[in-house]
Amino acid sequence: MLKPDYRGADDSGHADSADYSDGKNFWMSYTDIMTALLFIFIIIICSVMLLSMSSYRDKKELLEENSRLRARNEELYLEKRSLEARNHDLSQELSRYSEADNRLRSVMRRIYERLLAEGVMVTLDEANKTIHIDSNLMQFESAKYDIPERYRDTVRRISTVLTEELRSARVRGDIDTVFIEGHTDKNFYDNRALHGNWGLSALRAISFWEELLSSGRDLDSYTNSEGKRLFSVSGYAESRPAPCSVEGRKYRETAESGAVPESSCPGPLPSDTESDNMNRRIDIRFTPYHRELRARK
Repeated sequence: MLKPDYRGADDSGHADSADYSDGKNFWMSYTDIMTALLFIFIIIICSVMLLSMSSYRDKKELLEENSRLRARNEELYLEKRSLEARNHDLSQELSRYSEADNRLRSVMRRIYERLLAEGVMVTLDEANKTIHIDSNLMQFESAKYDIPERYRDTVRRISTVLTEELRSARVRGDIDTVFIEGHTDKNFYDNRALHGNWGLSALRAISFWEELLSSGRDLDSYTNSEGKRLFSVSGYAESRPAPCSVEGRKYRETAESGAVPESSCPGPLPSDTESDNMNRRIDIRFTPYHRELRARK
């Protein structure tokens, strides 16, 4: 016969105490869970707030950057318009320069053709805007600067052509200066008072100019667009040899640009004496006048 179990109903309250402990543990676990959930919720809220603040800062920075880019874009647009206007002005100036150079080349060609018609053998160098007088018609004796008598008629014919072709102020409007350029050979002119070949070449240019005036006094009154004397003189010593001389051909072989074509120097290489005769010469060089360029200065 089974005996009843009285362990859950004794006066010690052990069974009731166990139930109470279990209930207490349950509520404690529930509280811990809720506390943890609350903590997690707080963390989530903080994270969302931080993300929102970060997003706000990023958006603000993007707006500021966008504003800067927009301002820079406006600056670039204005710069573009300015460059386009400048480019247009430069194009017009280059066009005017080209037209002025073409008019000057036309004047030089007329002078060149007139000189040939007068029997004065010359070479036209349009690239350097220079008229070279043939050494057989105009050359100086070694270490001398006076015009030899046999060449005076050549100089007078040159004077007549220059006087007639440059008489018009409209024609002279495209010319800044007409240089009478004197040259020497490679032989040293031993005269310290005249600074050697430099002084000798300058005196040759002066002698040629004075001979021009003996037949055409009007040349001395010709002026450019600024009212300055049109003609001037310069001396280059032996620094600019004649294109077809021995020294000139050597220069042509080493020059990077502006060299005289071989076809313009027919015949064999000249002797040293012939080369020296070529270099003791006079050139007439024209420099263009550009109004816009002078206005900037």
